[in-house]
This record gives sequence, structure tokens and C-alpha cells, in this order.
Amino acid sequence: MIGPWQHSTVFQEKLGEKDFGPTASNEGSGINAQQIRFFDKHVRGKTAELPRVRYFVMGPNVWRTAEAWP
Repeated sequence: MIGPWQHSTVFQEKLGEKDFGPTASNEGSGINAQQIRFFDKHVRGKTAELPRVRYFVMGPNVWRTAEAWP
């Protein structure tokens, strides 16, 4: 998961003077649910759907998924 954040555990909408909107926040990004699905799959052995890559596109401030990352 690649987002518009600093290296931290609290993901905020703003980085410096740039505001990426509510989709960049902890809640808006869905990162907590992503982490739970990741651990369900890789630690608990449950079936969980995960995108191979999930990334934030700055400008339109939207999340996208992909099967590969350059």
C-alpha cells in the first residue's frame, strides 16, 4: 500500500501544506481494514481478498489497485 504520507503510524490528510483530502486519512484510506485482511490471510490462514498493489494517485486523490508495480 502506497499512500501520500510521511513514515508514521498515523496517516493524515495533510502533509506539510498539501491537503490530499479525506481519502488520505486512516479512515478514508481503509488501511486498518487492509491490515486486518493481511493478517487474516498471512497469519491466521483465512481466505482474504487482497490487491497485490494499492496506491494513491495524487491530483485526483483517489486509490487504485494493480496486479504489479514497476
